[in-house]
Amino acid sequence: MVRQCPFSFIFFLQQQQHLQQGGTLKKQQAPQILPAFVNRHHRAPSNSSLGSAGRSGSGVSSSDVYPYRHLRKQSSLLSVLGVTSMQEILLTITSLDSLSEAMRKAGLETTNLIFGIDYTASNKYQGEESFGGRSLHTIHQHVKNPYQQVITVLGRTLAQFAGGQGKIEIYGFGDAKTGDWSTFNLKPNGDCRSLDEVLDVYNTVTPTVALSGPTNFAPLIYQAMEICQKSRDYHILVIIADGQVTNERATRRAIVQACQHPLSIIVVGVGDGPWDMMRIFDESLPKRPWDNFHFVEFHEIMKKSSSVEDGDVKLAVQSLLEIPDQYRCICELGLLDRSIPPRGSEIRREMMHNPL
Repeated sequence: MVRQCPFSFIFFLQQQQHLQQGGTLKKQQAPQILPAFVNRHHRAPSNSSLGSAGRSGSGVSSSDVYPYRHLRKQSSLLSVLGVTSMQEILLTITSLDSLSEAMRKAGLETTNLIFGIDYTASNKYQGEESFGGRSLHTIHQHVKNPYQQVITVLGRTLAQFAGGQGKIEIYGFGDAKTGDWSTFNLKPNGDCRSLDEVLDVYNTVTPTVALSGPTNFAPLIYQAMEICQKSRDYHILVIIADGQVTNERATRRAIVQACQHPLSIIVVGVGDGPWDMMRIFDESLPKRPWDNFHFVEFHEIMKKSSSVEDGDVKLAVQSLLEIPDQYRCICELGLLDRSIPPRGSEIRREMMHNPL
């Protein structure tokens, strides 16, 4: 049974309304209502100013209102391995299986996977430097493209944590039919039951997709939120994308909304970039009760690897480092047991009729 947490999202929303009306928060308020797990890691707020993306607008820093933003600096995975840095982790973890075992010891019990595939037209030229000038979606019998590599590596690492019936869902976005307002299921007649099936579906469907755009993660994130609402299970949404989002405000809003669900979001950037906006999302998103978003750059990791196997391990470690702590925080906040009104569909319809 998941232990419930006294933290209230109603209180969280009341805080925001209070701040927007020009009020101030007493610094002792937030720690008093946080779960024990978060309190153990609370640090004194920093006096350093935040960038514009991280300001609350009221003179109160996000570290004052959201002390649990420091969770990512208290990695239980590092503690389990007895190390203190990413470099030491990469020396200790030498295979995907050993990473899976370390994540289990760090507290991850079960998860479900959702893959999001970027089908925007920029995939045609984003491999100019990083993929030999080929489209990032090139299907070749003997050479995996970046999308296939990411699916394989993260799928293998997380396979043993599969909950329920071991379903893996895979959605596309940014194609000519869905544009920036919807998604499509690569397997509309049922979910994939294995990693091999995910790859088979991707390999079969991708050549038939008309690449288009623009890039908007929001519909995919709302789709994942709806899945969490129905199952009340923990999910990891892995978004594999080739560039910057064009609707920054909608994507920001979706990431913040997703904090009310047992959902971790990992964006793996493939192709030549740039990745400035993704780094801002990863480090500076305001108004979140816990850190639910992480970004890694695929080709930067692979360039610094000594072999394909070494690159696979580094990609998995850097992508999944925060997952055990995110899962533990989700359990502490009671998100797995919460019945949340199905707002995902409503918000998506609102986006269609009133673009941000």
